[in-house]
Amino acid sequence: MVGDVKQLDTFKGSLPEVCIPLGFGSALLHASRATGEGVAQVYLTKTFRFHPEIAKFLSELCYEGKLETTITEDQRPYMSQLSNRELPIVLANVLGKCEPAFPTSRTNKTHTKAAVWLANEAKKKLPECTIVILTFYNGQRDEIMEALGETSIEVTSIDAFQGKEADIIILVTTSTDKFAKTFIDDQQRLTVAFSRARSGMFVIGYAEALRQLPNWGKFIQKLKDKNNIVNLVDLR
Repeated sequence: MVGDVKQLDTFKGSLPEVCIPLGFGSALLHASRATGEGVAQVYLTKTFRFHPEIAKFLSELCYEGKLETTITEDQRPYMSQLSNRELPIVLANVLGKCEPAFPTSRTNKTHTKAAVWLANEAKKKLPECTIVILTFYNGQRDEIMEALGETSIEVTSIDAFQGKEADIIILVTTSTDKFAKTFIDDQQRLTVAFSRARSGMFVIGYAEALRQLPNWGKFIQKLKDKNNIVNLVDLR
């Protein structure tokens, strides 16, 4: 059995939490917890996807310091043409208003405008690189797709993009509520979101709200320590 228990389970979105300890959900997760004679686990810790600073970031926050890479900065050059920061993950601090979207989703028009602008600017400067916009909410995804129009820039949800990768990822958080729904702060979902980019990543979100959440707070603190939280105008 092969897989990554740090990322989303197959039934993560639809399975009630109360069912998980009873043996439902991910067979991989239950296998990883198995002990005793005849049970052996081997950890694959080397990655060939990320810019080395992204690998270090993920290793510290998601993989207990075990992640390794042989990839060099020269092999992942794109983000250096969009940002001069050592860590190629930048949070654009954008507030806006989070609104309900039929039937049970959410959107943030200010986040939509920021994502569309960032994606188009990146594509102008780096026409050869792959750019993907990831969202937590399907309503936000649909709004961004409509605003972008016909383009080679893919817009999809985090869950749907698990197992895939792109040169540049733009992650749209949508929520500006300090008491956001728990799935926004799900550690496995965050690991998926932050492990899709080969070269670099922009996060569009409201830092003050995100830092209040237990898991997001660790990511926000790391970005703050690196001086990687900026206003959108600073990227223009």
